[in-house]
Amino acid sequence: MKANKFMKEHGLQYTRNLVRDYPNHTHVTDDGRMFINENTCVSHIKVQLNELVKMDDLKRLVESHRIVESYGGIDKARDFISPYSGEQLNKKIYSPMLRTKQAIADVESCLEADKKLEGL
Repeated sequence: MKANKFMKEHGLQYTRNLVRDYPNHTHVTDDGRMFINENTCVSHIKVQLNELVKMDDLKRLVESHRIVESYGGIDKARDFISPYSGEQLNKKIYSPMLRTKQAIADVESCLEADKKLEGL
């Protein structure tokens, strides 16, 4: 399962709590009940890690939502970076704006997951 689908199914607050409460785990099951640390799990479980949700992806999504919320929502975050071209955003001095652009894309991916699920 992808992290954005996990967040859609379990909600932002649950995902925030999970990331906060299980910082030493590397993966979580789709149902959010089992947490695995890749470095300490047994070999027969390691084979199944690709099917699980990566905690790093969930952490990035949670942080992206926080960044977008800090602007007052996705529209205001878009307005903030709109004056800057892609070429400008790739320069080191614009890295906070580049991170904002990435955060917007992450939040949009969660919204896309919503739309795809509605179409089923």
